[in-house]
Amino acid sequence: MNHFACAAAAPGAHLPHGLRARLAAGIAAPGNAAAALAGDGFAACASTEPEALRPLLARHGALLAVGDVRLDDRAEVAAWGGVPADGAADLELVLAAYAARGAGCLDAVLGDFAFVLWDGGRGTLTAMRDPFGVKALFVAAEDGALLLSSRAAALARGDEVDEAWVADFLVGAMVPPDRTVWASVRAVAPGEVLTWRGGAPSRRRYWSAADFAPAGAADERAATETFRGLLEEAVRVRTEGGVPVWSQLSGGVDSSSVVSVAQTLAAAGRGTGIAGTVTLVETLGDGDERRYSDAVVRRWGLRNETLVDPWAWQDDGLPPERTDEPRAHYPFWARDRAMVALVRRAGGRVLLSGQGPDHYLAGNLGFVTDLLAAGRVRTALRELVRFSVAARQSFWTGLGRHAVHPFLPTWLKVRRARPHEQLPEWLDPAFVRRLEIPRRLPMVRQLAAPRGGSFFAHQVAAELDGLAGMLERGPFQDGIEMRYPFLHRPLVEHALRLPPSLRIRPGGGKHVLREAMRGILPEEVRTRRGKGGIDARLLWALHRERPRLDALLRDPEIARRGWVRADALRAATEQARQGEVRSLPFLLCSLALETWLAVRSGRWEALAGNPSAVAA
Repeated sequence: MNHFACAAAAPGAHLPHGLRARLAAGIAAPGNAAAALAGDGFAACASTEPEALRPLLARHGALLAVGDVRLDDRAEVAAWGGVPADGAADLELVLAAYAARGAGCLDAVLGDFAFVLWDGGRGTLTAMRDPFGVKALFVAAEDGALLLSSRAAALARGDEVDEAWVADFLVGAMVPPDRTVWASVRAVAPGEVLTWRGGAPSRRRYWSAADFAPAGAADERAATETFRGLLEEAVRVRTEGGVPVWSQLSGGVDSSSVVSVAQTLAAAGRGTGIAGTVTLVETLGDGDERRYSDAVVRRWGLRNETLVDPWAWQDDGLPPERTDEPRAHYPFWARDRAMVALVRRAGGRVLLSGQGPDHYLAGNLGFVTDLLAAGRVRTALRELVRFSVAARQSFWTGLGRHAVHPFLPTWLKVRRARPHEQLPEWLDPAFVRRLEIPRRLPMVRQLAAPRGGSFFAHQVAAELDGLAGMLERGPFQDGIEMRYPFLHRPLVEHALRLPPSLRIRPGGGKHVLREAMRGILPEEVRTRRGKGGIDARLLWALHRERPRLDALLRDPEIARRGWVRADALRAATEQARQGEVRSLPFLLCSLALETWLAVRSGRWEALAGNPSAVAA
């Protein structure tokens, strides 16, 4: 576990000793090495495992820094600071660049990072997070001091939660990137710089997907070659560093592309390749994708470890993780922990992921809406016919969704929502009114008319804004580093400029990726459509863990706080066990939040030991 925290005092003030101790305690972990750094009005601490990939503290003259930084452009950043890259930690290179050129140069830094720089001479604190939120950074204010940490819980005061965050979470909405579940804690948003000068904070977004507009047309061959080159660069820099790198391999196009590009580079002497892959195997429903993952493993002769049929709320003999925030898949803690342990036992220190393309390459039919808004009715209708035929869906349904719904008032969008998009019936009506939850529904936000610009680009930007809330946390932050080649900033920027036709075609999305992978991916993987799901396993888990879940829902915390109606939530859970569920994702969010609250309060441990006693 590698975590950090720091505090800066207001001008003329001093940091209370108790505050420093509390921050250190909030990031401490058994077996970790503790380190501290201090200057006038500033103190930082870090907790790192003995085999940490990099230091989290740095000093450059009178400048101090704390944070987790992995650079893609080490040589360039080193040149900015006029220091040799060899032997220097990435955080040290960033600090030297700041010393030589000021904060403005940091906007161009590439990689995964969350760091805080303290310039005592100017009384200025600069905090920065990478554009996609791969690394975490949270902020709070207390007694005139500014506190920052890689852990939100280390900054939280009491257990008061942000109800607006809860409202978004319970309906599966994209939570605003600067909010957290804790009322007293905010996040430094992905792609944001926070500056604290003279005790006054200011925020500036240095990167946003909304700043990139898709082109009307592009040379497909040139765009594909550029995409392939950027993906190769993304994989190469994420497999460097001299530590064993493994990769997730689901059998989908995304993770299979990461693995295949890594091995292609290694075969050409242009990269180190990966040591092995790990595959989650799901044998229920349509979840078994071994046909595809095995094709990639055979192609490259890779070591492949499998984790077969893990389930939600599975008891693996250890207490669930006390994570900073709940996630929809929080109940799968045993699965996540097992995957991390498997990789670590095999010697892996880094795990690559294929996450990312679903958010900016899959495409959406907002471009049809854009065509209609531009008066190109015939072209829009022709495109809608092509996509409707390929998907075997009603043309009229598509016309209503993409030509009518975006322009409707919110109340009418809600009324016309499809069953699986409607408000969960177990939400408390008073909570729904107070937080205006209908406006938060994903289908309302996704079909919202943007103020200028395009519907297509608006939806892509919204997807990327919510990506940080879906990246691997919890066990994946403890002793292993997740890296995401598809979140290489130049690659994403290139993709955001591509016209919709190079992202989405009738029958499927990610067209440019599939074309870039010709001759690299096995054809049956490159041309596959759709992906496996875990819905069947989740329904199975509701039966398998019935005693514990029934006890959990006997007097749920989320009902005591006025967010849901307990009887309606219990009824919906029982209906789901019978296969009668309107929206399984909404149900999972409610159950995940209740489980997370039970774990943090200590109630889950009692539940796990004797569910019947708790239920009584």
